[in-house]
Amino acid sequence: MRICRGWLVNTVALTLAAGLALLRYSFEHRELVVCVVTVLGLLTAFGFYRAWHALAATGYRKLAEQTMLAGSSPPVPSQTQPNPAP
Repeated sequence: MRICRGWLVNTVALTLAAGLALLRYSFEHRELVVCVVTVLGLLTAFGFYRAWHALAATGYRKLAEQTMLAGSSPPVPSQTQPNPAP
């Protein structure tokens, strides 16, 4: 989950940096290249977001299943302390 979250942040930052760097220079079809870089970057970031979300949902579902299984098991008998002699 941390890897996907990190790549999500990095992809957004790289997309922004690439778009701003491309706007700095003048060349043929600059608007098209900036749009393509932005769309591909955002689609990649969205993919990392979906992967992060899916991993988190799976982790929480497994945690809930483990909690329910642990809750349905018979309780552990408490240990009684022997009464001290008077």
